[in-house]
Amino acid sequence: VSLDQLANPPLGQQPNYPWWTIIRAAIMGSSYGILTRDEVCEAVSNRWEYFRTCSAQSTRIWKSAVSHNLSVKECFVRVFVKGKGSMSYYIVDTAVDPSRGRMSRYGFKNCFHLRR
Repeated sequence: VSLDQLANPPLGQQPNYPWWTIIRAAIMGSSYGILTRDEVCEAVSNRWEYFRTCSAQSTRIWKSAVSHNLSVKECFVRVFVKGKGSMSYYIVDTAVDPSRGRMSRYGFKNCFHLRR
């Protein structure tokens, strides 16, 4: 799946996909299947006009959502590359359920607690 395969939203609206779907499509649709956080954000803004034209505050919010999902979703694996500074890239682990969050010392970060 690549970003081009995801449907366009109505004009002026954000795509109706969870962030992990958008990020996964950006990484898997890239030339080598590996991107930095900034490259993911660039791919998203190149794909949908909404992200190119939204306010500075909205841009900060959606870029923060990308960072958050890259860190909490188990399907995104951080790869460190040595070189100028420490550069972090992300790949997709296709064997992991994309909706599953990483474990923290308190349990799952992204879970819903059901009451009985």
